[in-house]
Amino acid sequence: MRTLPKKPRRLKTEDNDTSQRVEQATSDNNEPSQRKEQQQRRKRWVCPDYSVARTKSERSFVSCLTLDPDIAKDQAGDDVDDFSNHREVVNYVLTDSCGEPGRFTGWIEEGDYIPDGSGEMKYQNGGLYKGSWRDGHWHGFGHLKNLNGDTYEGDFVYDARHGQGIYNYENGDLYEGDFSSDKRHGKGRFLFQNGNKYCGDFCYGSFHGYGWYDFEDGDYEGEWENGLYHGIGVLCFYDGSQYSGKFQNGLAHGMGEDISPDGERGFGEWKNGVLDDEKIELQSQHSSLQENQSVL
Repeated sequence: MRTLPKKPRRLKTEDNDTSQRVEQATSDNNEPSQRKEQQQRRKRWVCPDYSVARTKSERSFVSCLTLDPDIAKDQAGDDVDDFSNHREVVNYVLTDSCGEPGRFTGWIEEGDYIPDGSGEMKYQNGGLYKGSWRDGHWHGFGHLKNLNGDTYEGDFVYDARHGQGIYNYENGDLYEGDFSSDKRHGKGRFLFQNGNKYCGDFCYGSFHGYGWYDFEDGDYEGEWENGLYHGIGVLCFYDGSQYSGKFQNGLAHGMGEDISPDGERGFGEWKNGVLDDEKIELQSQHSSLQENQSVL
């Protein structure tokens, strides 16, 4: 029985308030020369570049705090109809729509005394939000600093990360890309503090769809499902070994080909990471039979 070379740990990338993330081994700084050679030989899948300059919807929070009501109306969004009942405050004690108290500097709505427009909220618990508000909610472009040291810069829709943004984790991990309903969702890239990286599709916090993952021993490019290799893909190691074919739940499963470091090849049907030798023998016999019949 032939088994697939060692594979990286299964990836669990559920995105929640506790910031559960993948713990990977520290990458080796002295990578083999084979790494560069393989990177040059193989065509990489390139994820979208989110480092480009943002659109004009990104605003300076310093300037927002000194704008007149007409400009502040534009900063807050086109569907805010009336800013005549707004006023600017400095270090004003209030609570946001979630009931969190703090000191606010920016535009508030008279009567309800809630943030509406642009401003900065220094929360009593130590958190900080600077950016656009609507009816007391984080809404528009903003900067958020969490109590655990994580930071987020990007789009919000009624307190949820939604749109594009950059999330920096306190441990050094970083995500840059699309968000939906407060989860990593769409196209993006995740850079681990140990040097590992993933570029590709996300589905509500997990690697899901098509993507490229580079880890300390090699890389994988192909289809994913719920954070695991699943579908068609190519798994390469820097010792020269490689598997290309079908995966299921993180393991080689289905038709595929394995190449060992010394160049030995094994092709056939895999089951849970193991090549079925009996199937190889039957396939070999069938091929010989077809060749014999073609001669007759």
